[in-house]
Amino acid sequence: MNMQQQFSAPWLVAHFVMGVIVAWVLFEFVVGDSRANKYEAQITNMDTANVLYREKLRFVEEELRAVRADNDRLLIWLQTKPDSIPYYEKQIEGLTRENRDLSDKIALFQKKVTPQGWTAIPTEEPVEEELYSHSEKLKVGESLDDTITGIGFALTEVKHDFSAEIDLRTPSGEKKQIVGIKAGASWLFEVNGKKYRLALRKIDWFSQTAEVEILQVSIN
Repeated sequence: MNMQQQFSAPWLVAHFVMGVIVAWVLFEFVVGDSRANKYEAQITNMDTANVLYREKLRFVEEELRAVRADNDRLLIWLQTKPDSIPYYEKQIEGLTRENRDLSDKIALFQKKVTPQGWTAIPTEEPVEEELYSHSEKLKVGESLDDTITGIGFALTEVKHDFSAEIDLRTPSGEKKQIVGIKAGASWLFEVNGKKYRLALRKIDWFSQTAEVEILQVSIN
């Protein structure tokens, strides 16, 4: 066989095709193995991220329960401490109940001691003024505009540490922006000789909401 027959066109084409096939097989083997390792690493990272997220959520829920328990204990303690608003609220509730019971006893006594044929002079019972109370649940971006007291309250942001950013308008029209406020905060205002308390009862990061209450704490 001479040199021209050895490197003929069919021979060259056959060897070229064979080389292409071998190169393609090697490329697929190397690249395919690299892709498999990459996908496996991504799946492992996703599993790790899911575990960390579940742990973080569990931690936040435990912190929320602890904060609620602390708020409940603080409220009970304030109700027994003089010169605090919860203490006066409890005293007003007790005095109102005692006054009602005493009025009932006086009316019953008058019926028993009135002689036969006489008419007891009716006593005018004082009209008890009902204390004003209003509460509302606000979402981020919503506001409360109380027409009775003139208090304005807007919830602008709720953060992951269960604090909030608010815009507050006092009855006198003064506007304040408060950052980092938490549940349990309260403000005392006086409107037309009556005292009112604005309280931030609850902040929920999960639902991005806050509960606000306006309560009258004195008649005059």
